[in-house]
Amino acid sequence: MKGWSTQDLAHEIKEREVLIKKIEKGDLIPEDAVRKKIERALEIKLVDSSVDEAESRSSGRVTTTIGDVISFKKIRK
Repeated sequence: MKGWSTQDLAHEIKEREVLIKKIEKGDLIPEDAVRKKIERALEIKLVDSSVDEAESRSSGRVTTTIGDVISFKKIRK
């Protein structure tokens, strides 16, 4: 990816680092707004395109699974 630390990503998407760490550990599934910010910042997709299409067609909410959560490696400075 970009070689960012959790702190770097948190700063880039204007979220708290603790939130990024909880997502990384799998303790928290990101809300859609946070997921989209992560996707834009890292230039990746966390949800399959078929899920995005289903989301746009229906008024129901699509849930993110643990498999959609990304993991980061700590970078020692």
